[in-house]
Amino acid sequence: EVEMLGNIFVADSVTSKTCDVHVAIGSASPTLLTNKVTYQDSATTKVTSISPRYGTFKGGDTVTITGTGFNAATGQTSVLIDGIACTVSAVTSTTVTCTTQARPSIVSNPTTVLSF
Repeated sequence: EVEMLGNIFVADSVTSKTCDVHVAIGSASPTLLTNKVTYQDSATTKVTSISPRYGTFKGGDTVTITGTGFNAATGQTSVLIDGIACTVSAVTSTTVTCTTQARPSIVSNPTTVLSF
C-alpha cells in the first residue's frame, strides 16, 4: 500500500507537475530518492468540490465528492473521513457519493482520504 500525503495546488493551465519522492519505512526518517515522479493531469484524479462541507457527528449525512478521473469500477473506491469509513453508494468518473458513519467525538480539523 502506498500512501500519498500532502496537497499540491497548481493553476488549471498546468498539465504536469514533477515532484520529489521521499520514502520512509516504519519510524525511520524519510529518504529523498534521486528519481522524481511526474503527475500528468490527464492521469491524475482531481477533486473540485466536496458537499456538504459540514455534517453531524451522528453520521447519516450523504456526501458528494465531485471531480475528474475517479475509478468507476465497482469496489475500487473508498472514502475515509478522519479514519472513519464513509460508505460509498455510487461512483462515476466525475462523482463519488457516500454516507458518513457516527463519530466517537467531535474533531476540530477533519481530514478526508480518498482511495481509487
